[in-house]
Amino acid sequence: MRRHLLFVYLVLLGALVVLLTMDRVERSNGRRRYRATKPRFNVEVVSSPHEEYAPSTVTPEEGNLCIPWRKIVFIKTHKTASTTTNTIIQRYGYLKNLTFILPRWSHIFNEKEHFTSRQVFRSTRWLAEGEQQPEFDIMAGHFRYNRPEVHRLIPNAMYITILRDPVKRFESAFGYYEVAKQLGLGRKENPLDTFMKYPNRFMRKDMNMKFQLRNGMMFSLGFEEQYYGDESMIESKIEQLANELDLVMLSEYYDESLLLLKDLLCWDFEDIHYIPKGYRSERLRNPMSPELRGRIQSWNKADAMLYDHFNRTFWKRVEAYGPSFEEDLAYFRHRQEEFVNECIDPQKLRTIQGKEDALVLRENASMLCRVSYYRVFTFITDLKLKALEEDNPDSPRLKTLREEGVENLGLGKRFYNAKEINISQTVQ
Repeated sequence: MRRHLLFVYLVLLGALVVLLTMDRVERSNGRRRYRATKPRFNVEVVSSPHEEYAPSTVTPEEGNLCIPWRKIVFIKTHKTASTTTNTIIQRYGYLKNLTFILPRWSHIFNEKEHFTSRQVFRSTRWLAEGEQQPEFDIMAGHFRYNRPEVHRLIPNAMYITILRDPVKRFESAFGYYEVAKQLGLGRKENPLDTFMKYPNRFMRKDMNMKFQLRNGMMFSLGFEEQYYGDESMIESKIEQLANELDLVMLSEYYDESLLLLKDLLCWDFEDIHYIPKGYRSERLRNPMSPELRGRIQSWNKADAMLYDHFNRTFWKRVEAYGPSFEEDLAYFRHRQEEFVNECIDPQKLRTIQGKEDALVLRENASMLCRVSYYRVFTFITDLKLKALEEDNPDSPRLKTLREEGVENLGLGKRFYNAKEINISQTVQ
């Protein structure tokens, strides 16, 4: 009888330990892996003509266990802090050995045409030569959004993008792409103001990055230029995107956006640490009066409507996160400051193409710092190089890729020493 009671007592004690474990929040390392309550996000998916591509689930869960999401699509917009965000996602996949969809040429897909699988690195293998299509995990970069084609390559993915106030984004694009220089407006007191007085006159067909000089965010998200003046078509496109995208980040609230990203994908705080990828040179900035802002807003009407919609829904997502949002945000910002101090030399800056000032790594920076410092091109070049090395170490394309340069990767010993994560075995 006593043995029987002892057995019952031990079973009950074990059950209590399990329940306490399931309800714990690991504050020491910032991990929130187990939940005894339902997910914070409980977003109702509105029925629409685009229901086939409606957001997956808001949080990937099996019972109460939160599982990190592997399938991720990041639609990179221009001049929105998207490069920093892109490298956060690339770093995650890189360190976790996930499989990437890479662009066939350079470090971007075809930005002017809607995405197709023919823009993918080595796609001829399964399109023409009959090989089985690989199972991809991540697509992150500049491409023109085409949901059916992307869905075919990465089914059941989380779709994420980032937006910025359209007036600020346009001013940034105008300066960064040196439009004044292209149009011979460099001697004007305010080239941006001159351009916005007669924008249609200046929009020449041969202008570099022309597609980003009116409603650039909507263009990247697949909207057609002929409908820029059609408010009903703009609203229809925004409704489509609202039903297809799992998270729309805002660059003005970048840390808040990353906290929502972490929660959506069931990541850890260290997964969203970042090193900003550049600050635009002062010489490429233009002053803006209230009148000029108004003209830019009108010229970019589709982008303005897009931003207004997702600015409203963003704060609903923050509210749905729950009462711990501000506490978690303060905790993340503290850890982020520590991470940047650990990685970056505060006494140095470097200039990139004369357009932006970039931070500089400390000489003794850890491998995690170095991987976090890589730009989009660095990741893509190295991933392509690895794929070719696996196929044929003597491939002539290897020489070309090596000549293009893989910044600071150290192709001999590529290990993240702190956790012994091998970052040289990414599968293609």
